[in-house]
Amino acid sequence: MKLEKKIVQWAEDKGILEGSTPVKQNEKTLEEVIETRDALVQMEYANSLGYDSKIIQREIEDGIGDTIVTLIILAKMTGTDIESCLALAWDEIENRTGRIIGGKFVKDADLKTDDYDENGAVVEGERNEK
Repeated sequence: MKLEKKIVQWAEDKGILEGSTPVKQNEKTLEEVIETRDALVQMEYANSLGYDSKIIQREIEDGIGDTIVTLIILAKMTGTDIESCLALAWDEIENRTGRIIGGKFVKDADLKTDDYDENGAVVEGERNEK
């Protein structure tokens, strides 16, 4: 049995599909994303704070996995599956262009050239008045 099907069966067995809603499931996804972010922040400071990076790495992997589980369940609740959602996202981003600004990818369609300098830094001041 494919792992995705096992997860859906688990959610059914636990009463999640019947007893929850897509909005509540999305809230659960957000909880898992926040837990993952917290572990990532710990990893950034692991050495300076004396944390065991192997334990934190496990927390990151667990957080990513838990997030995927909640998304698989959310997809099922909304009448689709994770593979279809990934395929749709891939079709949208496959040929997308953009650049890294402040450590994040920003697609060209969202860029306003007068909002950024030649190094990709946000230009402060008069840009909002244009």
